[in-house]
Order: sequence, then structure tokens, then C-alpha cells
Amino acid sequence: MQGESCALGSLGTEIVTRLAKIEEILTLSSCAKSSSNGTRRLTSGVEVYCEDGWTIFQRRIDGSVSFSRRWDDYANGFGQIDGEFWLGLDNIHEMTRGGGCRLKIELWDFDGNQRHADYSSFSIESAENLYRLRVSRYSGNAGDSLTHHNGHPFSTEDSDNDSYSGNCATLRGGSQGWWFVSCGHSYLNGVWMRQSSGAYHGIIWYGWKGKYEPLKETKMKLRCD
Repeated sequence: MQGESCALGSLGTEIVTRLAKIEEILTLSSCAKSSSNGTRRLTSGVEVYCEDGWTIFQRRIDGSVSFSRRWDDYANGFGQIDGEFWLGLDNIHEMTRGGGCRLKIELWDFDGNQRHADYSSFSIESAENLYRLRVSRYSGNAGDSLTHHNGHPFSTEDSDNDSYSGNCATLRGGSQGWWFVSCGHSYLNGVWMRQSSGAYHGIIWYGWKGKYEPLKETKMKLRCD
């Protein structure tokens, strides 16, 4: 009888744990409320990848997904949520519109070295405002290559909103979207390449590697507490 009680007690604990996880999955409003890592569907219906309470909204790994995309793709999102992907400007705007959000950027070079750039204030504006970037208060060891882009709208091949006389999205070896200035200090959506084919060609973070050495991997993730 004592063994049966222990077995039932263990089973009861397991059932409670599983029910708690099911409840979390059904009521998850953000990754900040998630107790585990992996793909999750929020109550808003958006599928995201949670990592230690952060929502990953951009990931580059090996060039398996093309980031040469037009405006609508960048607005809606593309790629594989558990691989290379872009979550979509509409989703990022909805997640950050309430304020209180932070941005963490993780970078890797082709030698396996890693750096990070953190911003304690991050949001993007609506489609009507061209998804204008709002970012400030940098810390980290990668150098600040994003504050320069603060206040600037998103730009793509078919929606040129940068302040350059040409189109920055088509001048860096591909046709990727970014918050270009004219054209700026970072380009994490650049063409995945091992060797640069020109200044700012590839996945670029000027504060760490300058304008001629592309990066291998990136993660951009947000958290709104």
C-alpha cells in the first residue's frame, strides 16, 4: 500500500506538472512568461521561438534561407522558425508597441568568436510610419553599430526609404531590408557570405569587424517585461 501511495503521489506530481505546461502553452502572451525554450504559439496566434525568456525575431546561421526579399516579405516574415528566419515587422511592432522592451543581439564570426550588443530600449513603429526604428542605451562588447540607425525607417529593394541618393538595399551585394541611413553601420540581414565582395557586403557589424569582414551567425531577440 505504501508503494502504491508513493506511485500515485509521483503520478499526481507528473500530472500537475504537465497540466501547468499545457496551461502555459495555452495562455502564453510572450516568451518572458515561458519556462522553457523552443517554438511556442502565443495567444495572439503568432508562432515564435523562445530562448531564456527572450523572443528571437531574426536568426542567421548558414545562408540556407535567402534574405533577398521585398517589402511584403519583411512585413509578414519568412523562413523556418527553428532555423534561419525573420519574424516580420508587423509582429515585431505589435510586440514592442506597449514599451518596456529590450533588444539583445548575439554575433559570431567564422572562427567561432562571439560578441553581443544589448539595448535597454527598443521598439519599431507601425507600417504607416515605415517601421521606424527606436533603439537606445547600448551596452556590450561588440561595439554600438545600431544607435546610428535610430529614428530611421525600414527600407527594401521595392520600398526605398533611406536617406542616400541611391538605394542602400541594392548596393551591398543583394537586395535585403534594413533600417538604412545612407547606408549605415550595420547590416545583419545582408547576404550570407564567407568573403566580402565589397565594402559592407555580407552580414556586417562595423563596431566589431569593420566593413569588409562578414559575420557567420546572428540572433536578434527582444524581451518586454
